[in-house]
Amino acid sequence: MKLKHRFAARIRTILMATVTTVAILLLGSLIVQQPIFPAFEEWNEGRERQAPTQALATTRLSSYTDRLASPPMYVDAWRTYGPDDLVAQEPAMPEAVGYPNDPSLPYVYQGGFGHYGGFDDPREFFMRVEAPIDINYVDGRQVISDRAIIYLDRLDSEHLEEWEWYDPITGITYYYFGSFFVPVCLQGEVTLSFKYDMRAWVWLKPYRGPYTWISVEYVIYLRVALCIIDRLDTSEPDFQWVPREYVNGLPVEGVTVKEYHQYFNQPAPVEELEELVIDIAGRTFWVRWNFTGRTWIGIRWAIGIGIRTAASSNDEENLLTRVGWAGANMTGRLWDIKLKCDWCKPAFTAEEVGYTSPDNHTATAGRGHVVRHKINYTIMYSATWDAFNFTIGPSDYARYKSPIYEVSHGPSTALSSACSR
Repeated sequence: MKLKHRFAARIRTILMATVTTVAILLLGSLIVQQPIFPAFEEWNEGRERQAPTQALATTRLSSYTDRLASPPMYVDAWRTYGPDDLVAQEPAMPEAVGYPNDPSLPYVYQGGFGHYGGFDDPREFFMRVEAPIDINYVDGRQVISDRAIIYLDRLDSEHLEEWEWYDPITGITYYYFGSFFVPVCLQGEVTLSFKYDMRAWVWLKPYRGPYTWISVEYVIYLRVALCIIDRLDTSEPDFQWVPREYVNGLPVEGVTVKEYHQYFNQPAPVEELEELVIDIAGRTFWVRWNFTGRTWIGIRWAIGIGIRTAASSNDEENLLTRVGWAGANMTGRLWDIKLKCDWCKPAFTAEEVGYTSPDNHTATAGRGHVVRHKINYTIMYSATWDAFNFTIGPSDYARYKSPIYEVSHGPSTALSSACSR
């Protein structure tokens, strides 16, 4: 019995010691750890829950830097064209409708751009066309086609690059050229502007003859076109003459700067006619178009005179009798010729410098809500430009605008950095 009582007393002592130790450990744990929930007495239904009174410890950074994508760069480059930058093409052969047993077409032509028109400067032009009027209608029915003569002369910017493209559908080989080069581009726009003078006359000299009426159609025009070869950095470059207009339902390359188009249909007797139909001095003209990717751009002007004649008689014996002449001539000049290209690209491209840089654009945020951008930029420029400048727009819409750089030597690549806030 005494042993049992002693053993039970020892067990009670051990249990009490254990409970006391656990209680001390739990109490120590509650003292050391941060309370997870607010005290129950502060959390009553219908009352707003209170935030803990002790804040979590935080570490404050003086600055934070991150890498960003290269921002867009907007490039403006331009070139002016003087006499040495332009080439007057050899006058085109006329398109003419002749008559049977008429081996030599009885038309008169003089002129063209530059020395073809009798000028030292290729920007000046002159053209004169005369066409005979022969009886080809009898008793109101057409026996022989109308006489038609069309001349077209061209002035191009210099051909620094040339291409030929064969169209398998039409069987025609088209020729393209460029004088202004854009090396790296996402999307761009080209604007050609120039000033011009132009004067033109038409005249009609009928004979006394057995005609009942005379018909003459005149067309005189100055046109301009952009020769754009873009997407050269892809497997499918695009070749095009732009803009395009439609004349009599057919597409025509280029856009009309000035045109005179008139019909004369007069019964006998027809009086002589001489009239100034175009008289323009110092007028400005511009044309604009879009391009994509690596691009070459060329310029072409064209002057043209077309004359179509017909005459009628009541006697078939008078068929092919010449009853007069019709003519037209023009003169003019071009100056202040400027080609300007605006395009967008990433500020830094491996294509221009030959390597990649993960730190080409970094942004550092500091105290005071200030973010400082450091932007490495590149621009590959061309000797075909006279000058250029550019603007960089980082992600927070601040802008860095460069000064104007004159291009006085060959093509190269500029590499530098800009900072903005």
